[in-house]
Amino acid sequence: MIIAKLIMFILLSLQPPVADIVPHEITAHGHTRIDNYYWLRDIENPAVIEYLEAENTYADSMLSEYSTLIDSLVIEMRERISEEDASVPYYRNGYWYWHEYREGDEYSVNMRRRHPDGEAEILLDENVHATGKEYFQVEAISVSPDNSILAWAFDTTGGHWNTFVFQDIQTGRVTSVPL
Repeated sequence: MIIAKLIMFILLSLQPPVADIVPHEITAHGHTRIDNYYWLRDIENPAVIEYLEAENTYADSMLSEYSTLIDSLVIEMRERISEEDASVPYYRNGYWYWHEYREGDEYSVNMRRRHPDGEAEILLDENVHATGKEYFQVEAISVSPDNSILAWAFDTTGGHWNTFVFQDIQTGRVTSVPL
């Protein structure tokens, strides 16, 4: 009985962290709004890191009793999902486009070919660009109307701060990276 009361006390005393409300005015298109949590965008701010660590600690404490179940569910899901997968090809401007995931890779390889049975051409291997980065996400990818330039955007922060790349498809040479 004492142990049950102690456990209840501990569980009730663990409260989720509450983010500070810091009003920030944003004006766009003639409309002004207040974002009370805008400050959380600043990933260099020690207060943001401290808050996120507190959230992670709280989540870990709430889920700790389920860790065995979570581990077994992850194992079961990974056993059911093939590491190799491909999207359905779509036709655009003389080419068939798709992306595929290869065994052992974390990111997709973006491909194209002229004919459904023709030789595949790698447009962008995201695995190459993700190497050494803690976070990497291709946010957009598009081919120029003349099929010669690959335009793509990626984020390495998780905050959708994109870097845009214009790349010659034949040579792989980056023609420009606007700031």
